[in-house]
Amino acid sequence: MTSRAHSFTSAFRHVALLAAILIGLVALDRVGAAALRFAYTNSTASPETLLSQVRPDTVVIGTSTAKYSFRPDAWDGELLNLAQDGQTVVFSIVYAAILPPVEGLRRLIVVIDATDLRLGMKNRHISRVWRLAPSIAGHPDVASILKPPLPSWEPLAWSHLYRYRGAVEDIVKGLFRPNTVSYEALQPGRVEEPRANPSPDSNAKFRDLDPSLDKMIALLKSATTRLGVTLVLVSPLEYKRPPNARDRYVFSEFVARLQGIPVCNLLGIETPELRRIRDKANYFHDEVHLDGRGATAYTREMERMIKERCGRSQSAETVTR
Repeated sequence: MTSRAHSFTSAFRHVALLAAILIGLVALDRVGAAALRFAYTNSTASPETLLSQVRPDTVVIGTSTAKYSFRPDAWDGELLNLAQDGQTVVFSIVYAAILPPVEGLRRLIVVIDATDLRLGMKNRHISRVWRLAPSIAGHPDVASILKPPLPSWEPLAWSHLYRYRGAVEDIVKGLFRPNTVSYEALQPGRVEEPRANPSPDSNAKFRDLDPSLDKMIALLKSATTRLGVTLVLVSPLEYKRPPNARDRYVFSEFVARLQGIPVCNLLGIETPELRRIRDKANYFHDEVHLDGRGATAYTREMERMIKERCGRSQSAETVTR
């Protein structure tokens, strides 16, 4: 009996110890998540914090091609560039969906790559959207669309740090950098002359807009309405590569799905100045990223075009190239 009682007592102690460890880990998770959320809301990693500090009239979202194309110091007004390296159109739409309405915000510029529209939710870089995890957590309608879904409890708890390491990285940077995002000008680089592409077969089927973006497009429409802005759609410049027929096709599919909201469609727009910028090697850092001088010229030309063609709220197909 003594031996059995000793074994029972020993087992009970082990179970109690494991339970205490588990409770401690859960408590650490909760405390840690609260600390990270507090740091997030007090750093420039938070879009809410940035918008309240800058009070922009125009916001730019997109990937690195947008980040290095729109210079706030070349814009005649208050432009906030929220684009990030390596993101996708899903990131841009989610960012639009989590932005709070701000007085004076008139335009939301979304820079879109045609390849993103063809890949949709199958793009392997989609997970980078979790840099916005703390803000996404406050929008269940957004979180439910993403894969894998965001946990309903403590989205920045310690047990999720690896998955949301990008958000933690942004929080740390945001605590120490200036209150507003500063534009980072790329230096001129060596660009390669593009190879001649054969014209697409007129009988070949164009790759359509991926149906996995259906819910995302609906989310973008509702975000545009909620923010009370004009959605300005722009495609990035590529060195000596004008928009081709395949890209124009998928762009037109995307724009057609945005009927009913104020949209200014500048996807694939061509002007003499844009052609001049696109053909100058010393305006590019590489084949798809503008350097500082190129970005200055591009920003000024795009602002001119936006003022000329996007002055009034327009329905999705109203802007003529």
